[in-house]
This record gives sequence, C-alpha cells and structure tokens, in this order.
Amino acid sequence: MKKNPYIIIFLVTPFVLWVANILSPGATVSNQFQRFIDVPNIPQGEFKYGGSTTWAQIRKEVDPEIKSALSNNFRLTYIDPPPKETPGSYTGIRMLLENQLDFAVSSHPLTENEKKQGLMEKEVAIDSIAIAVNPKLVLQKQGLTIDELKSIYTAKITNWKQLDGPDEIIKPYTRDPKDGGTVDFFLKEVLKIEVGQLQADFVEDTTRGIREVVSHLGGVYYASSPEIVGQCEIKPLPLGLTAEKFIPPYIPPYLPPKQCHRFQSKVKVNTQELRSGSYPIKRKLYVIIKQDEPTKQQVGEAYANLLLTAEGQQLLEKAGYASLYDTQAN
Repeated sequence: MKKNPYIIIFLVTPFVLWVANILSPGATVSNQFQRFIDVPNIPQGEFKYGGSTTWAQIRKEVDPEIKSALSNNFRLTYIDPPPKETPGSYTGIRMLLENQLDFAVSSHPLTENEKKQGLMEKEVAIDSIAIAVNPKLVLQKQGLTIDELKSIYTAKITNWKQLDGPDEIIKPYTRDPKDGGTVDFFLKEVLKIEVGQLQADFVEDTTRGIREVVSHLGGVYYASSPEIVGQCEIKPLPLGLTAEKFIPPYIPPYLPPKQCHRFQSKVKVNTQELRSGSYPIKRKLYVIIKQDEPTKQQVGEAYANLLLTAEGQQLLEKAGYASLYDTQAN
C-alpha cells in the first residue's frame, strides 16, 4: 500500500520541533505576530508599571515605539518607588502585589511564594551583564575570568597587580543586594556566593556606580550591558569562563573615550555572542503579570505580547538585548 506523505510530515514535524528545542533551550521557532498593530486585546488607557532598572533602555527605545504604533491608545508610565526605597525587580514585584502597579518588570524569575500570590511571568528577552573599569586601567591580559571576578568581590584579590595590571588597590562597587534582581543574580548565579561573603562598597544606582569607576582608577562595577556599553567614560571588560577565551560585551573593537564619543553610534552590545551562548553572563528578562485581577492581567499580557512580536524583538535587539528567537525567520 502506498504511504501518504502528508501523514508522515504530520508525524515527523512535532518530533523535529521537539528536538530543535532540546538542542537550543529557550529558543522559539517563530512568533505569532509580526507587528504591534497585529496584537489583539490591547486595552486602551494609561497604565503604570515599575521594577527592574535593567528596563531603562527598553523604556527609552521600545516603549515610545509601542505608543506611537498604537496611536497613543496604550500609554505606559514608569512609577518610581516610594521615598527611601530604590528601584529594582524586588521593589516592582512588591508594588504590584500591593496594587500600586498594573504590571511589573523583572530581571529574575518569580519565586514559588510569589507565584502562590497570583503572579505569573512571561519571558521577553535575553540580557547580559557587563563589567566596567576605569578606561585608564591597563591590564596585560585580555579580560577577566568569572573566578577572578569572584575573588575580587570576596576580597581574595585586592590589587590589580595580581591580575597583570598596575599596583592599584581594587575598589569593587555594587548595588545593595536587597534592591534588585541584577545583584541577586550576580551573587547567586554568577559568583555563587552568599551575601555575607560580599566585600564591596554599596551605591544607590548604576549612575553612581559608573561615577565611582570614573573617579577611581581601581574601580570596578557591574550592570546590565545596555547600561554599560556605550558609556564612553568607562571601559567594559571582556569576560571568559576560562582564560583561554574572552568575549567582549560590545561588538569589537573597543573604542577608547575620545573615539567612543566620536563614533558612539557604532558602539553596540554584542547580542550575537549573547544569543549564541558564548558570552558567559546572561539571564532572561520577564514581564510580571497579576492574574487575579482581569484588567491588570490583560494589561500585563498585552505588554508582554507586544514585546514578543517580531517588531518588538527587533527593537529589543536594537536596544542591546538579544531576542528570544530569530526575528529574520518570520
């Protein structure tokens, strides 16, 4: 009996897609919607969100495009935390639970306790973390390994001469671990240390961290790559899991301050190495949605779905984040 080729295709295709996802964890084969205007069920009005400081470039470069495409009918306002509190993923999630926001954004996944309180997450992009030093700091080696970073932030290495650099005391800076997802991720997932092992000076935000690095030759700070790459006053360092291979968080070559200011449009995050998995510090970004209130759930899901369109993913790439799937495939 002659076999039906369409039945064979029907049976094989799911298996092929399953294998593709196993070989490339987290990859999405395609996306349902191409453009912002294709996304259904977008509520009209002005809505509030807050949370991760990593979202700064998204607020600057992606949100205005969404607003424009939807003819100003879907308007987003970022809400700063109350006085004496600092912005960050944890703060945004707490504000969402206390009904101060319509949805939150986060650089770390929800905890089981947060999920039990009616929250859900949607992955929307891949982010990387960059290490910044003073541009006048000269190292004989190409970059730093993750183990060397751990030794810096636990005070096992305290002078740059221990890393083939000048005789200069290392001054590591960090935001407070209780403030946001970036610090929590860096300590737990990258350095694999407890808060009590951390040896660094605290700064209130990335702006202050960058200023400290500019002011001190021995300074070192870390933040989301879009917040570091393109800041001409500091130097992002290539990183490696081992000393055999260092990957820069920027697209080579590195441009020193004067050239950086002159050709700033050419200074971009190395999203290709990030998406391929070669860059050693990466994490997902999430939209956090409140499920027990229909309007809030609709708003949060709408924003996530907008970012997941081909148009949204391409804008996220432009802003310095890696897309979750190949936007050219759609």
